[in-house]
Amino acid sequence: MASPSSSSSTDSSTGSVTVSQNEFNHFHNIDRILFTRLLASLGREPNEAMQVMAYLIWLENMTKDFRLVSNLLHASDALLNDLVNEVVFALICIESNQLPRDANAVNDLRLTEGVTRRSVTVRYLLENRACIIGAITKIINDVCIRAFTDIVQRVKVRRL
Repeated sequence: MASPSSSSSTDSSTGSVTVSQNEFNHFHNIDRILFTRLLASLGREPNEAMQVMAYLIWLENMTKDFRLVSNLLHASDALLNDLVNEVVFALICIESNQLPRDANAVNDLRLTEGVTRRSVTVRYLLENRACIIGAITKIINDVCIRAFTDIVQRVKVRRL
């Protein structure tokens, strides 16, 4: 009999499908590669990197551009780091529910707009913050924790 971690099954009473950890990791391979890069190449902390990944996955879903994360794998470390800084800024604005003091920063999400090819402003994020926070929290709980926990453990061991 195969272990639950190495196979998938269907529960006929609920109709739900159980996906093995290996299958889940394989499905999220591109996300895992970018997450690893955030930790290893850019030196980001795991919690911050997880929030950034959840935001990027949310952006991917919102824009229906399902190559967004994949395309970021080709970005230079400098460009990726600048985008991550912009995402962290956006997350801080969403969490604080306040416009930045600098009026120019309100519309200054140029890298995000370049990646999504859509107008994304701090004002938009604040106007939709409840929905965005809920979506990002769901992605962290349903995807990021499951897909990235082993990577976080390996990085912690290497940093000791």
